[in-house]
Amino acid sequence: MHVFIRRDTLAFRIYGLTEITEAFNCNYELNPVYRGQLEAQGLRVSGVSEGGSARIIEVPTQPFFLATGYLPQCDSEITHPHPLILAFLKAALEKT
Repeated sequence: MHVFIRRDTLAFRIYGLTEITEAFNCNYELNPVYRGQLEAQGLRVSGVSEGGSARIIEVPTQPFFLATGYLPQCDSEITHPHPLILAFLKAALEKT
């Protein structure tokens, strides 16, 4: 699935791209009925599918809060970690 990433986000800083392709196998997503309310309280939808569904969300006021509707760990290898996993590990090291 194609995911379109907003430029002013943590996801963009991690990927360095405005469009990525990720394997998606999930039956859950952000309910669009509540999206406006959640965004008004600080949640940022930083990546969307071609249909506009939220696929990456962030809370910019937190040091590292990023969630996806796909499983980056399934596309990660010890010698080639997924960019999100690598970024999370780097953020954790910075906090220690």
